[in-house]
Amino acid sequence: MPNPVASWTFNVIEELFDHVRKTTGATTSGYILYGHSAGGQFTHRMVMLMPQGIRMTQAYAANAGWYLMPEANVNYPYGLHNARANAMTSCLGYSRKMTVLIGEVDTDPNHYQLRRTKDAMRQGVNRFERGSTFFETAKRDAAARSCAFNWTLHTVSGAAHEQEKMAAATVLLLPP
Repeated sequence: MPNPVASWTFNVIEELFDHVRKTTGATTSGYILYGHSAGGQFTHRMVMLMPQGIRMTQAYAANAGWYLMPEANVNYPYGLHNARANAMTSCLGYSRKMTVLIGEVDTDPNHYQLRRTKDAMRQGVNRFERGSTFFETAKRDAAARSCAFNWTLHTVSGAAHEQEKMAAATVLLLPP
């Protein structure tokens, strides 16, 4: 049986934000979330499954190995069918600001950490293809449903599955 939404790991981000504000005296009202690889998977899923009630102002999902596709006819965790919470049935997930970052040369189809299930391979043979497929699928879905689409796709030149290069590129994209 799936965990109730109240016990999802996504909630820990909000709790950490409150803790940091309390212990530092910070008065900021929102936070930016960045994740690379499995962290990129976490980040885009948080935007898609739990965009309500969070104070994230911008998300950066870098080089995820595979994606929760915005497809109602594909079973969770590869699609939204039977997802416990499905904010993508509304436009809320697309209204969140998210940048999907893909490394230009993150193209190794045999990378030892790359998932090769049938559903993952349907997204593409490598992380670059999968990120592109994810973004384009979301963009088409948002347009078909007349949703505001506040996601962007950013390709990091010369980067493979390299956290350092992806993070450095993300810093350049941060709002002033």
